[in-house]
Amino acid sequence: MSFFAPMLEYCDITTGKLDSNAAITGGEYPFFTCSPETLRINTFAFDTEAVLLAGNNASGVFSVKYWDGKFNAYQRTYVIQSSDESKLSTRFLFFALQMQLTRLQNLSTGAATKFLTLGILKKIEIPIPDKVEQLRVVNVLSTYDDLIDTNRRRIALLEESARQLYREWFVKLRFPGHELVKVTDGLPEGWELKPIADFVTLLSRGITPKYDDLAKGLVINQKCIREGRLNLAPARRQSKEVKQDKLVQLGDILINSTGAGTLGRVAQVRDEIAECTVDTHVTIVRPKSVKTMGFLGVALLELAPVFESMGRGATNQLELGRVDIGAVQLLTPPNPLQVEFHNIVWPIFEQVNALVNSCDLLAEARDALLPKLMSGQLAV
Repeated sequence: MSFFAPMLEYCDITTGKLDSNAAITGGEYPFFTCSPETLRINTFAFDTEAVLLAGNNASGVFSVKYWDGKFNAYQRTYVIQSSDESKLSTRFLFFALQMQLTRLQNLSTGAATKFLTLGILKKIEIPIPDKVEQLRVVNVLSTYDDLIDTNRRRIALLEESARQLYREWFVKLRFPGHELVKVTDGLPEGWELKPIADFVTLLSRGITPKYDDLAKGLVINQKCIREGRLNLAPARRQSKEVKQDKLVQLGDILINSTGAGTLGRVAQVRDEIAECTVDTHVTIVRPKSVKTMGFLGVALLELAPVFESMGRGATNQLELGRVDIGAVQLLTPPNPLQVEFHNIVWPIFEQVNALVNSCDLLAEARDALLPKLMSGQLAV
């Protein structure tokens, strides 16, 4: 049997000390901030098992994560630990807090940015079954999380393999048959520098949406583009009529084009998405040919740091113009080599899509089990 008790009676809470700008690319340790994604850093302040709860969020959607080991944390991220593992498993606490995310969002305060205060956390009660029952629940739910983590690692490896192949062929110039191709002034014969505009049929910002949670239309925003991948979870429904050319198509490359921090992020549409467009902060880059869209997609992913550096305007209102994107020069191999590269990497991206869909189904199944296990409605 379990009973509900205030979370803070069983937990110790502290916060991180760093600003979110301390994150670096390729750091050794996880850096937990209020962002849904986990950043990286080269220093650690904690070496423990803990639950990480976002303390603020501009969208009002909070996240909770679990980690066991060395990590660092943003100053508004709560680091929550069980004060007595014999009474409350930290891993069980993680699942219990997942159950409370909707309530936390409803209790959060603030206007543009939503905050969770200690006063709010004091109101949160969690189930406290006996330790044996906690471990049974954890074992069931962790099975799903372990499968999801395995799939995510496979996704990362597959995507990196495509980008490594691009670098091998088109940066290091070790493409098939390179030994037989004459190189003049650093360019293999038949290769040339061409502007991105020459590769596309559309280079355009999206629409100003009319948000409507009951509408069929979907609009992608900058939050949907992270880590070189498109995530539709933050996308919103909208009812405005959209011209056909501004509905996203398979192979479209989307580039975040407004604001510091997200400017220059790139993702490619690798699956059909019905009645979907992008908002005015995202640029659609549409390849001319479906036979080479894998080449252009990876090429623009590799150019993300360049796009990030091209913003114009005030710090918080940087803009990346479509004309500027179109003018960026791309080292271009002969068309047959582009097609060959596409034919190798596009099946890799299809594997990634299958794994992403599997992760979504596993998460749905886990989330359906979570309340039943926590309430004791489903015995384990």
